[in-house]
Formats: sequence, structure tokens, C-alpha cells
Amino acid sequence: MSTIQLDAKWIKAAGVMMAQKDVRHYLCGVLVDIKTRETRIVGTDGHKLLVLRREVPDNESDQVLAQIIIPAETVKAVKPARNIDCTLTYDVGQACTLSMLSGPALTFQRIDAKYPDYERIIEVREQP
Repeated sequence: MSTIQLDAKWIKAAGVMMAQKDVRHYLCGVLVDIKTRETRIVGTDGHKLLVLRREVPDNESDQVLAQIIIPAETVKAVKPARNIDCTLTYDVGQACTLSMLSGPALTFQRIDAKYPDYERIIEVREQP
């Protein structure tokens, strides 16, 4: 099991960009893209795109790389309270849990699909 810190407001913001009803079911969710040095929260409906980046602190640098698509029902149930107010607990092939400081923990099955390659259309710039 691995755990990362997330900002619930970012999940809600990306949820605004996700598709509502689409035959491409993987677009009806928010992607949490966990990388070595940063975590990205991505929402798209195939026409518009939002990518939010958070650098990983040194104490979290041992996180397991993964791409987790949070389903729309779970995104809609997130109730943000303040910055970095939820943790995502995940394991490969298992159910995931979003635990929030305010409100109940949300357990969900990640959407088992390949999310679009959003990195092809964005340019990531390092902060000076």
C-alpha cells in the first residue's frame, strides 16, 4: 500500500474538465498521475484539458509510480476543506481510498483503462 497527499480542491477543479457522459468511459474520471518527482491531477473531456502539478517532498520520494483514474461518482463526492486535505491510498490492482480531513473516507475501484497521452500536448517548464 502506498499513500500520497493531494489537494481536494484540485480534484474538484479537474472534475469540472472531465467528461460527463461519454462512450470513452475513462474520460468520465480524473487522472492522478504519480511520478518520481511530482504528482499530476488531470481532467479532460477530449476538447479541453487541465493539468495541475505538485512537486513531491523528499519524505514522499519513495512512492510507487502509478496512474489512477478516479471515477466521476467519487470526484463528485469529494468535499474540499483546505489545501492538501486528503490522502490517496492505493495498491496495484486493489481498491483505492481517498481519506479526507473533513468527511468520510471514499473507497473506489479505479477505472481500468488507458488515459489519453496528455503529455504529448503540454509543455512542462521547470520553475526558476
